[in-house]
Amino acid sequence: MSLIGPMDPLEPEKTPHFQFRAIELRCPAAMFANLLQLITRRTPSDYERNFVREVRVRQRSPRNPKIERLFLWCWVIILVKSFLVLWVVHKYHMSFSANWIIIPTVVAALVCTAAYFWRD
Repeated sequence: MSLIGPMDPLEPEKTPHFQFRAIELRCPAAMFANLLQLITRRTPSDYERNFVREVRVRQRSPRNPKIERLFLWCWVIILVKSFLVLWVVHKYHMSFSANWIIIPTVVAALVCTAAYFWRD
């Protein structure tokens, strides 16, 4: 019995024939290398050699004018969106405050802008 049956049981001659190769794990112990180290409580021999001891940053990364222009355009779009939302909520007498839309948008934009300018 096949795991993949016919698409229509009344027409078995139109059964799709899929050719799948069996996947073999040649070295299943390699998958659990870290688990075995955890169980046996042995540290790898090159543990201390690969450990990062110090990172020094000599200068700030240069600002990208294209990205700063993109931020400016995004803030303009957010400003237009905010005024549009205020106008729509006021004109159509919506039953919620426009701040529910405006404040999360501005907070998310502030977080993105701060992350870019304070990245170093």
